[in-house]
Amino acid sequence: MKKLQLFKTMLLLFALIVGSTNAWADASDYSAVYTSNVTLSTTGGTKATASTMSIGGKSYSAMKLGSSGNSGNFKVTFPVGTKYIHLHVAAWSGKNSNTLSFSGISNYTPNTAITLTANTGVSGNSTSYTFGTTTGNSEPNSANHYKVITLENALTSSTAVTITCSERCVIWGVNAEAEPTGVTIKNGDATITSLAMTEGDEDVTLSATVAPALAYQKVTWSSDNTSVATVTSAGVVHAVAAGTANIKATSSLSSIYGTCVVTVSSASSPTAIVSTAALAFGDVEVGQSKNMQFTITPANLESALSISCNNNKYTVSPISIAQDVTTAQTITVTAAPTALNDDMDGTITISGGGLEANRTVSLTATPYQVANVTLSATNGVIKENDEAKTSLISRVGSSATLTAVPNTGYLFDGWTAVGATPTSSSNAEEEFTFTSTTPTITANFIADPNVYATLEDNIPTPSANGQYSDPAIEITEDGYTWGFKGYAANGINALQIRKKTNTGESYVKLPTFPGYIQNITCTITAGSGTSKTGVGATPTSNVLYFQTGNTDASAEVVETSNNDNSNYRYIDISSKATKYNTGYITASGPVRIWRITVAYRPATVTSAGWGTYVAPCAVEFEEGDAYVVSAAGETTTLKSVTSVPVNTPVLLKGAGAKNISVTASAAAPESNLLKVSDGTITGDNEHIYVLSNKNNGVGFYLWDSTAAAIPAGKVYLDTTGATSKSLEFFSLDDSIYEESTDETTAIKNAAVEASANSSYNLAGQKVDVAYKGIVVVNGKKVVRK
Repeated sequence: MKKLQLFKTMLLLFALIVGSTNAWADASDYSAVYTSNVTLSTTGGTKATASTMSIGGKSYSAMKLGSSGNSGNFKVTFPVGTKYIHLHVAAWSGKNSNTLSFSGISNYTPNTAITLTANTGVSGNSTSYTFGTTTGNSEPNSANHYKVITLENALTSSTAVTITCSERCVIWGVNAEAEPTGVTIKNGDATITSLAMTEGDEDVTLSATVAPALAYQKVTWSSDNTSVATVTSAGVVHAVAAGTANIKATSSLSSIYGTCVVTVSSASSPTAIVSTAALAFGDVEVGQSKNMQFTITPANLESALSISCNNNKYTVSPISIAQDVTTAQTITVTAAPTALNDDMDGTITISGGGLEANRTVSLTATPYQVANVTLSATNGVIKENDEAKTSLISRVGSSATLTAVPNTGYLFDGWTAVGATPTSSSNAEEEFTFTSTTPTITANFIADPNVYATLEDNIPTPSANGQYSDPAIEITEDGYTWGFKGYAANGINALQIRKKTNTGESYVKLPTFPGYIQNITCTITAGSGTSKTGVGATPTSNVLYFQTGNTDASAEVVETSNNDNSNYRYIDISSKATKYNTGYITASGPVRIWRITVAYRPATVTSAGWGTYVAPCAVEFEEGDAYVVSAAGETTTLKSVTSVPVNTPVLLKGAGAKNISVTASAAAPESNLLKVSDGTITGDNEHIYVLSNKNNGVGFYLWDSTAAAIPAGKVYLDTTGATSKSLEFFSLDDSIYEESTDETTAIKNAAVEASANSSYNLAGQKVDVAYKGIVVVNGKKVVRK
C-alpha cells in the first residue's frame, strides 16, 4: 500500500514539473479513459481494438494498437484551445523499440516519435490486459508511461490527430488541456473581488474557476495575512481579526491567480468600507457631465453616514446612508466643469455613523473644450498629414500642424486666423494653437508671379568636332552664357558641359534676374545622336551644381541636383538663407542639356497695398510702382523712382506682382530714409520705424526700444537727422496719396496717436513737462501742480 501511494505521489510531482496534468484528474488517477474530453474514432484506423486494462486489480477502458511486429493507429479529435496532450500508454511486454508518433498537428515540433519502455509492459489475452509481469510492479511509473506533449501554440480549431504505435501497445488515457489564462473567484454563483466579514461571522466557502474551461481546474488557496483571515485548501475563509487580507486562488499548473480582498471588521466597532480611495475621471468636456461610481459597505452604524464633496463642480448621490443599512451602497459622482480652467481637484468625505475616523475619496478630472475648426482656402487647399481638410475637431489649447498648398499658378500668401494662434504667419507649414471653440483659419493665395526663362533651340553652331573654342559663347535671346569647352551634341541641338574639376572647365552662367531664384530644372539626355524628342536614352547619374563662382573647383557649391538617372535634374534653392538672383551651373561629369528652366520670384505686394523691396541688382520699375522716402525740413515725403541700383530699398505700391526688369545701371536716389537691417538694428523710441498693417492702418510704426533687433534683410525707416518729429505712426493710407506735378507726396505727419510722453493743453497745443494745470496725456485729463 505504501508503494502504491509512493508511485501516485511520484506521478503527480512529475506532472507538475513538466507544467501539465490531466484536465480530468491528477496524473496518478487512472480512472480516466480515452473518451473523457476528446472525440475518438477508429474509422480508418489500423489494428485498433477497444479493450480493457487491469491496473492494480482495477479494470479500465483501453485501446490496443497494432499487433506483434505490426503498427496500428487510431484518430483522436482535440478541441479548440488544446495546448497540452496527455497520454497513459504502455508498450507490450518485451517490445523495447516500440515508438508512438503523431500526425495532423502542424504546430507540434519537433515532430519526433515517443519511445515506449516495455520492461514492465502489458500482457494478457486479446480483450483484457494486465499491466506488469512481476509481483510488486502492478502499476506503471510516470517517467515511462505518463506522457505530456506540449504544442507550440494552442489549437485554433478542432483538430483530428492520428496516433500511431510502431508495434503493439495499449493506451488507457488520452486527454486535452488548455493553458490557464485566468482564475475567477466566486461566492456561490456571484463572481467577487472583495468580501466583507466581521469577527465571529460564519466561515465563507469560496470556489474558483480556471479559464478556459479546458484548463486544469485545480487551484491552491492562500492568504497573505493569516492574522486577519485564513483559507483552507477547499477555499473555506475564516475571519480571525479586524484588518485586510488578500485571498489568492492560484492555478496548480501556473502562476495565474485570482484575488479576493477580505476585509474583516471588528464586531463591536462601526465600519464603512469604501471600495476605492480615488476616482480619476480623466477628460471631461466643458458643459457636459461624466459619471463614476464607488461603493460604501456600512456595518454596526450608530447613526446615519453623511457623504459630502468639497468642490461644487461635482455632485454626489446619495448624500447619506441610513443607520440600519448594512449592504453595499453604490455612490454616483458626477463631474461637470463649466470652464476650461476649472479646478477639478476634490475630496469626498464619508463621516458620521460613529466612525472613529472619516473615510475619503479623492477626485480629479481634466476639463476640455471642443474646438470645431473651420478651414478655408481659395486657389489652394489646407492639408493636415498630407490629407486635404475643410474642418477639424480638436480641443481648445491643443494644436495642429497645417500646410497651405497652392493650386497650379498660385503662391502661398500668408494665413488669416481667428481663435487660433500660429507660431508665425509667413510659413506655408504652420502650427496653430486653438484658443476658442469655433476657430477659423484661412490660407491666402495669390497668382504666381514667377517668370520662367527657357533655353531650347537657340544653341549656336560650334566649331569643328562640335567643340566651342571661344572662351565663352553667349546665347543672346535669354542672356545665358555657355562657358569654355562646351560641346554641341551631334544632331540633337543640345549642349554638353564637362566635369567640374579645374579652372576653365565648361559651365552655364545664368542671366541676372530681378527677383530671387527659387529653383532650376534642366532637361538632359545621353547617347550620341539621340533625339531630344521624348528625351531618349537614360542619362548617366551625373549631378548638376548651382554655385556662386564659375567652374573654379574651389568656388562655393550652393546646392546639388538629384542623380536618379531620370532625364531631369532639379535644383531647389528656395529655402536657402542667402538669396540669389544669378549663378552658375556646373556638373560632376559630362551632361548634355537641351533645356534650362529657371523659376524666380520677383516682388509681390499683399492686399494691404504697400510692401518693401530690396533690389538684388540694378532694376527698373513701372511708372508709379516704386518710391523712396526723403525729407525736406520737417516734411517727410515719398519720391517716385523708376530705377534703382543694387541693394536699394524701396516702397512698392499696389497689390499684386510687380513688373520689375533688370537694367544695366541705375543712379542712386538723392536721399532715401529707407534702410536695410543687418540684424543689429534696434529701436530708439524716436527715429526707427517698420512698415506694418496694424490698428491704425498701413504705415510705418515706431519700433520699441525693448523689442528684439530688426531681422536682417528687413527694410526700416530711419528719420535720424531728417526730422525732429517723434511720432508713433506715419500713415500710408490712400487719403494721403495725392498726385502732384513733381510726383512728391507728403506722408501724413499728423499721427493717429501721439507719443506716449507727449502732453497737450485744453487748446490742443503741445506742452512740455514743466507746464502746470490741466493737460491731456494719452487721451486722459491730468492735473499738474
